[in-house]
Amino acid sequence: GCTGTAQKNVNVSDDFNLLAPNAFSPNGDGKNDTWLPVSLVSGEYVFSLTILDKNGGIAFKTSSHNNPWDGHHAKTNNMVKTGDAFKWIALVKDKNGAESTYGGVISIAESSGF
Repeated sequence: GCTGTAQKNVNVSDDFNLLAPNAFSPNGDGKNDTWLPVSLVSGEYVFSLTILDKNGGIAFKTSSHNNPWDGHHAKTNNMVKTGDAFKWIALVKDKNGAESTYGGVISIAESSGF
């Protein structure tokens, strides 16, 4: 086993942050069961959204406004647990071709009454 590492500095903008909720409750009650930043839902942007677990593993990845995160972890296909927190990073290209990076933290809530 050979291993390698790479580092890259990423600037994350906090000013607009794509109107991303900081929590959701994927519990099947029909309220806040999926997560996607509000600004990406319209489909006006070309984007790549990655959600990382506490170990830096990819929990979810999408480039489609029709594919919000439903709480299943990509590696295990198990539902995430209440109280877990995940980092998200979105690389977004606007209509004029300008690229920006956004990010934040998502918490898994027990119910949609948060």
